[in-house]
Amino acid sequence: MKEKLPVSNIVHAIAMFAPKCDSKGNIYYRAVASAPADPLGGPITRISADGRKVVSITLKSAPGFVDDMHIHAWAVGLRGEIHLIADKDETPRFVHYGGGDIFFVHFSDEGEFESSTRLDSRFYATHLAVFPTGEFLAAAQKTPTKREEPMGEPFTAVFDRNGKLIKELSFVGDVTPKADTPTGVPGAAISLGAAIPADDGNIYLLRAAQKPLILVISPGGELVRTVTIEPPGENYMVGDFAVAGGKIVMAFSKLIDKYQGSAPAFYSLYDAESGEREIDYELTTEVSGIFACYTPGQFTFLSVGDNGLSILHAVPR
Repeated sequence: MKEKLPVSNIVHAIAMFAPKCDSKGNIYYRAVASAPADPLGGPITRISADGRKVVSITLKSAPGFVDDMHIHAWAVGLRGEIHLIADKDETPRFVHYGGGDIFFVHFSDEGEFESSTRLDSRFYATHLAVFPTGEFLAAAQKTPTKREEPMGEPFTAVFDRNGKLIKELSFVGDVTPKADTPTGVPGAAISLGAAIPADDGNIYLLRAAQKPLILVISPGGELVRTVTIEPPGENYMVGDFAVAGGKIVMAFSKLIDKYQGSAPAFYSLYDAESGEREIDYELTTEVSGIFACYTPGQFTFLSVGDNGLSILHAVPR
């Protein structure tokens, strides 16, 4: 472990999913809320790289929006700006068929509302990533128009910064809601995946299949390449991933049963061009927490404990 930085203003244990980082080392997360109808119903929290400044980014500060529960997906730009896909519909998402209007909402790197644009497509977004040039990619599931229609039909598209559809994308294996995943749950390859911008200007889109695929996509919606990831062994489920310095980091957990994995057992490093697995890292007893980001030569975790939240910087050895 390189260093441990306590986070100011957060003194109670907190649960969260998939923290994100910007290029300056600031960390962002959305906490697990208490509302059973939407476990991710709260605002987004920004923690400065030194842990001293904590800012809450709330959808309620955007004109026309009343509840953070209406955030579908969110992303952090490389410069720290915050982007959301959200709706204003009063009908809960999980029972709403036909789809309402959805919006691309933009906040500054300090969490101040800047703009809101209605998208010209309707879908339920599960992942969002923004290109350095301003275009953005949404990985989503099409909204059923009738109750009897299945969930999970994939929708992946690139939009310009004004919310206009540039290109809808389709990939081999995405033609049905069924997915080759360890869980066997329809649509899981999309919902358990992720989309992140990389320093090469592309977005890396993870399909969390039994043998994970990473689709490298350009701002124009072109498939630059497909990277097939070989897990470190049988019955491993992929979790978070990161891209930096020409490397891909994948977090794997051992599958206990088809619905649940253990805590991450390996952090495997792959070449971003070839997909060749180069090395596996295991956490030591002094390093624990939720993986937040990777920079060449360093891992960052958020550690949740009785004394509050801390940032851990760990150097592989």
